[in-house]
Amino acid sequence: MMKLFFINLLEDAQPIDEMIATFRTIRKDRQQAAHKIEEDKFDMDLLSKQRQLMKKAYAAVRTLRLILANHPNASEFSAPDWLVQGKICLY
Repeated sequence: MMKLFFINLLEDAQPIDEMIATFRTIRKDRQQAAHKIEEDKFDMDLLSKQRQLMKKAYAAVRTLRLILANHPNASEFSAPDWLVQGKICLY
């Protein structure tokens, strides 16, 4: 599965572009919050936004992990099946 994913990445740069865009979005959102002092507020929309961002972040980190796992110097490493399948579980 990883080999097929890597071949698809070479043919289609969309997963890599999405990964980079997700990392940039996270960095941008974190910078704003880190440099601004605000009063605490309760907003139910933040919960759904957080869940969506967590799903995108997981997919981005998984894409990066698959890219690195398929590097020629990592040929001796074998990832466990649960990591290769990569299922998201939000509690």
